[in-house]
Amino acid sequence: MRFTVDVSGDDLMYLEAQGGIGGIGLHTFNTLESYKKLLDGGYALSAIYEAGTGEKLYNFEDVARNPVFKLFAKKVFRTPLPIRLLTGSGNFIRIQWDIRLF
Repeated sequence: MRFTVDVSGDDLMYLEAQGGIGGIGLHTFNTLESYKKLLDGGYALSAIYEAGTGEKLYNFEDVARNPVFKLFAKKVFRTPLPIRLLTGSGNFIRIQWDIRLF
């Protein structure tokens, strides 16, 4: 499994102010907890999607219908990854993380 994330713009400056990137995590759907949350709230399982918006997964006005996630894998760096402040538009850092499942 390959996990790729691009971090750009103001996010780079925020991470640099925090001392770099100290860890990354990959979250997946917690299907059972998401279904339980919907059913306990009186919603149908299809209520996780916002009707009429394609397949929009999040609803910021009604968070009771948002899915529940769980941490699948994490990587903590002994020394945080430093980010040198970049100038100009289009600057980003790409983190690519390969996970091998046995």
